[in-house]
Amino acid sequence: MKVSLFSIASLLIASAALSSTLPVTNVSQSSKVLSLPLIAQKRSIASHPRFGRRSLNQDLINSAPESADGPIIYTPGLYDYIAFSVPVSIGTPPRDFVLIFDTGSADLWVPGNDCSALDGCPGTAIYDKNASSTWSPSEYKFNITYIKGGAVGHYGTETIKLAGAQLEKQVFAYVDQVSGPTANQSADTLVFEDGLIGASYPHSTQMYFDYGVTYLPFHEALYAQKVISDPLFTVFMSANSGQGEVVYGGVNTTLLGSDFVYTNVIQGYDPHNKEQTTYIGWFAPVTQIVLNRFTDSPTQITFENYKGMLVDTGTTNIILPRVEVAKIVEAVVPDAQLTSYGWYSVACSKYSTSTNTVGFDIIKSGATSDQTIHISVGVKDLILPVDYDQDQCMFGVVPDQSESQRNYLIGNIFLRHFVTLFHFGDNRIGFAPLSAAALNM
Repeated sequence: MKVSLFSIASLLIASAALSSTLPVTNVSQSSKVLSLPLIAQKRSIASHPRFGRRSLNQDLINSAPESADGPIIYTPGLYDYIAFSVPVSIGTPPRDFVLIFDTGSADLWVPGNDCSALDGCPGTAIYDKNASSTWSPSEYKFNITYIKGGAVGHYGTETIKLAGAQLEKQVFAYVDQVSGPTANQSADTLVFEDGLIGASYPHSTQMYFDYGVTYLPFHEALYAQKVISDPLFTVFMSANSGQGEVVYGGVNTTLLGSDFVYTNVIQGYDPHNKEQTTYIGWFAPVTQIVLNRFTDSPTQITFENYKGMLVDTGTTNIILPRVEVAKIVEAVVPDAQLTSYGWYSVACSKYSTSTNTVGFDIIKSGATSDQTIHISVGVKDLILPVDYDQDQCMFGVVPDQSESQRNYLIGNIFLRHFVTLFHFGDNRIGFAPLSAAALNM
């Protein structure tokens, strides 16, 4: 098997503030790009409610079409410990919001003026359609069901601004009721997250699932309205400072340790026509999970053909079915204890210096299944502190809590060690290791 290897060394380096004006190198000399800062907000692990979306995506990828009838799946925001957000302005005159940046979903939503703290909108940034001269209503309701809670509101179109650019008549939703991570913030939260901005495909919007009607999500609308020149965006999340950057239409080459390696996005069954396939999410074809690859006795969890694994910036952890997680735990953190919250607890002092690794073999773009790329991260970079006084950390590979047990997600605890490229023109995902400069941010 031909394999390209990426491995991550220790990243426990003193952090430095990441400027929102990082130099950007364009994809082509004539490219137009937009660069936005990503800002992290830490949350409590032990008590944080799960924010898992009920949709068809994962079953439409990892099961036969006849069984794809509305399972509960995790996207976005599973066990959110660190969520990365971007600043966005909506309406005329503009109102500022901070929105969770999520490649695991496609809708943009914010709290409406009828959503009070009792309705799940505890913040002060509220969208009032009656106060905006560019609001236009839609006939479609917005209704997403979550494992614990959900969001209910209305679709419409508005003027949306970010990084000096402006989108006209962009579809979004304002909500009247919401529960989940954004509803459980306190007034003293350092970075208050008002809503969510999805960065997935048109066929993964809630409008398409409910009504069979598509629209262009925000990133695709930027390209369609020629705000950016190239149909892609790249994401960097610092493992140290908790900040980062999303570049629409380009790549910040100062962050790259080497070139990107690519995998093609795989299609799933269309929920409105199960005889056809379409792009319903950023799913990468993973052939096997490889543990402790760089030792004399690596452990492999091999899949028949492949599994579609969602590359999801809206999720903190790696989410896998319980069977796979149990095998991973046995190989890399054998004395971990499963908590009542559904995640594994490990000793921080022991595993902060572990040389064990967790990695994935992914089919290379344009190749057959026996030609793969390998991306790997050390166990020491997959633990999150819970209680330093008790030497308790959380292992960032978490069992799927849904009934379907078909969820395979790579969250930002893994992705923060790479620059990740999402190309919605060529339908592929790229991974590049971080440069020395990025490692010190």
